[in-house]
Amino acid sequence: MSYDIKTLVIVGSAQCGKTSIFNAMYRGYFKHKGFVQGSYFTLNLNSAPNEPPVNMTIFDTSSLESLFDIRRITYLTANVIVLTFGIDSKESLRDLEQKWHPEVKYFCPEDVAVIVVGNKRDLRRDPDDIGTISYSEGLAVAKKLKARAYLECSALTGEGIVDIFTCAAKATNTSTVKTTRRCDII
Repeated sequence: MSYDIKTLVIVGSAQCGKTSIFNAMYRGYFKHKGFVQGSYFTLNLNSAPNEPPVNMTIFDTSSLESLFDIRRITYLTANVIVLTFGIDSKESLRDLEQKWHPEVKYFCPEDVAVIVVGNKRDLRRDPDDIGTISYSEGLAVAKKLKARAYLECSALTGEGIVDIFTCAAKATNTSTVKTTRRCDII
């Protein structure tokens, strides 16, 4: 029996939480030390209750320029790109628009699905806090970039982690993409 394996690539600036998201999904909990950047694992995901599972290889990329060639290679086979920014960093959101999205568009296949994810949601204590990026700001950027979806998560608490990968599984097959409460398809 052969499996169609899809590829998901997590991209974003340093310290935005890419590796934490990766580890929270892979290990099932947040790990403060011992991160291994540039890792990958394969996962069976259910995109919907009555749909067959999606086999997905997930790559955690490094934002280091010295590792650009490795990152570029992962783009070539990508089915889904998860563009990640830290809710606590306007700079990481700006980088997402000015660096990561253009890089993805240049190197990825034309039909690659893009999902924008705001990480570190647990740091947004007050919705009016000017130090964090609001949900509406993140959603506006996702719409501007024509992303398939916008989600927020906290690798620390685990909130929204599974939703990212479920949404990504849905996005690998455009016929199964639907608007749901957990995965806001734009």
